[in-house]
Amino acid sequence: MPETKRSAPASVRSAERRRQIREAAKECFLRSGFQAVSMESFREVAGVSSKETIYRYYPSKEGLFLDVIRSRTVEGPFLGKVLSETPEISAVQELRSFLKQTISEHFGAMLQPDYLAVMRVLMSELPRLPALGSMFRQTVPARATAQIKKSSNPRSATEWFLRPRTRRPSHD
Repeated sequence: MPETKRSAPASVRSAERRRQIREAAKECFLRSGFQAVSMESFREVAGVSSKETIYRYYPSKEGLFLDVIRSRTVEGPFLGKVLSETPEISAVQELRSFLKQTISEHFGAMLQPDYLAVMRVLMSELPRLPALGSMFRQTVPARATAQIKKSSNPRSATEWFLRPRTRRPSHD
C-alpha cells in the first residue's frame, strides 16, 4: 500500500505562510527602507503567487511593518517568553524579581541586531510617516504593559512603586 503524505493543518500552514511573508518583509524593509518597498516586493521575496495572498494576511504595509517589529519584541524569543510565562505576583519581592527579569529580557531583545536594524528603519521613517510612531506605541509597548499589569497584584505593585526610597550610606 503506498504511503500518503499528510499535509499540515490549515492553522499551521497559515502561521508558516504569515512567518514567511513577515521574514520577506523584514528583509525588504532592512534593505530598502519603508517608503521604497511595496506589497509586490514582499510577494517576490516571499515567493508567493499573488499580492492578494499578502493582503489576506496583512491589509497594509504599515500593519506588516508593525508585525515585523512585534515579532522582534513582544512576541519574540526573548521578551515574548517572559510575558507569556508571567506568574501570579503577590509579594513585593516577587514583583521586584519579575520586573528585573522582564527588564533584563527586554534589553536583551533590544540589543539583538535584527531588532536594532528594524528600529533604525522605524526611526528613519517617522518624520515622513508619524502615524507609524503612534501605531508602534499602541501595539508594542501597550501590549507589554497590559501583560505585566495582568500578571501582577495591583496592591504589591503600588506598594513597591510608592514606598519611600531611602538610602543608607554604605560602610564598606
